Amino acid sequence: MEFKLKLYQTDEDCSAENNVEKTCTILVNSSYPKIRIQVPEAHGGLCDENKVNLTYTPEDMFLSAISGCFFTTFNVVAKNSNLAYIRIEISSKGNMVEVDNVKMVTEISQDIILTLAKGEEKHERKAKKVMEIAEKRCAMANSVKSKVTNTYTVKYI
Repeated sequence: MEFKLKLYQTDEDCSAENNVEKTCTILVNSSYPKIRIQVPEAHGGLCDENKVNLTYTPEDMFLSAISGCFFTTFNVVAKNSNLAYIRIEISSKGNMVEVDNVKMVTEISQDIILTLAKGEEKHERKAKKVMEIAEKRCAMANSVKSKVTNTYTVKYI
């Protein structure tokens, strides 16, 4: 399977005089919304008065790829396992450090909360197994050097 995107700068992206304040646009295909990315605030990127980035950073996109892959892989495995669920929530955190003068994300932790219907407690073991299979099959997590650690919680409503 091949996938691609285009990364380019519009006039708006280039409007800042300072290079680290310039942004870039990502286009996956013409029917998707465009995504803008910027240099993180820690490296001089644009931020608001609370030191919050004004748009996505590559670090945000990196975590999104890992968590999004888990989500989509989980959905396929859940379907194939006949596991009905109400919702899944993934909170991710990455840790970037310098190793041998190279910055890299060494660890990613994901807290995954899966909600099942009340009365489905008998499926908790199956639900955890489905999450474990999704973890093993997640192509994005399997493609990076970063250690990815998942913590699973099953709740009922």
